[in-house]
Amino acid sequence: MIIYQSDKKRFLADAFTRDIEHVVLAAYTERTGRSISPSEVRSWKESLLAVAKVLNNDVIPGDCGVAIEYGIPQTSKRIDFILSGANAQQEEQLVIIELKQWETASKTDRDGIVGTRFAQGEAEVSHPSYQAWSYASRKGFRRLPS
Repeated sequence: MIIYQSDKKRFLADAFTRDIEHVVLAAYTERTGRSISPSEVRSWKESLLAVAKVLNNDVIPGDCGVAIEYGIPQTSKRIDFILSGANAQQEEQLVIIELKQWETASKTDRDGIVGTRFAQGEAEVSHPSYQAWSYASRKGFRRLPS
């Protein structure tokens, strides 16, 4: 399931002229019938506005696809942000972006693992790039479902 899906042009409009966190929250509530924590809504606001600022340039076509909170089938995992489109050879492409609200991260001795601090204390977690790679390498994950 995809909570929010549009093209880049509409995403930017939702981010810059509406409260993107409320747009995503309304879609989340509609699609799942559940509520979500205020901290998750704050996270959407901060992270999605940061992504919108990065995407707000003419190099990335306005008609490329945007998906937020894509639930990976048969798992409880969700991909934060997906950008989809075609390259110069018209081959379908996906960019998976894992968004974090961390203030700091530290190197560990373990491959693909970083240290960070949460309200509950320090923890070792998957590096966001490793997390995105693990989603992309799943068998059958080649294109964004409609």
